Amino acid sequence: MMGGRVCVGLTARIKKGLAEILCVSSRVIIDRVMSEIMASLIRLRPHHLLCTQGYEGRGYSKEFVANMTAITARLRGEDKTSVQLVFSTDDICDACPQKLAEDLCARNDKMKLLDGKVCDYFALGEKQYIYQELVSEIKAKMTAAMMDDICGDCSWYSESACKDIIVCS
Repeated sequence: MMGGRVCVGLTARIKKGLAEILCVSSRVIIDRVMSEIMASLIRLRPHHLLCTQGYEGRGYSKEFVANMTAITARLRGEDKTSVQLVFSTDDICDACPQKLAEDLCARNDKMKLLDGKVCDYFALGEKQYIYQELVSEIKAKMTAAMMDDICGDCSWYSESACKDIIVCS
């Protein structure tokens, strides 16, 4: 009988110790994952190179705004952020209510058209870039007519300062 109580007490202490280890371990894993996300390459579709410059904290949903805010904060806050240009849904799209599946948006044709225009105007390909260098190049080459052609049909265009921010006078 006495041995049974010792065993039960020992088992409880082991379980508690394991729980503490797992809790610490989980925090370490979460911290590592967050660190990897912050250090990871951001996937952007071409027209989002413009959206991230004009973004003012509004969006399609709370989840979208939280995601877009985090991404733009990183892009605006770092000196050299690696981005992978993708001709598909990207990291911004991940929280958009319009995203139906990977590479499928409720407004897919419109998004692909916007992406194509940005690629054509600035000779961009599906490859890795430094965001800040790419944005500087876009700002140096962007005209009001190009901006209107690319973004004229965007519901956010008339409500935002995109044109003022991106088009150099």
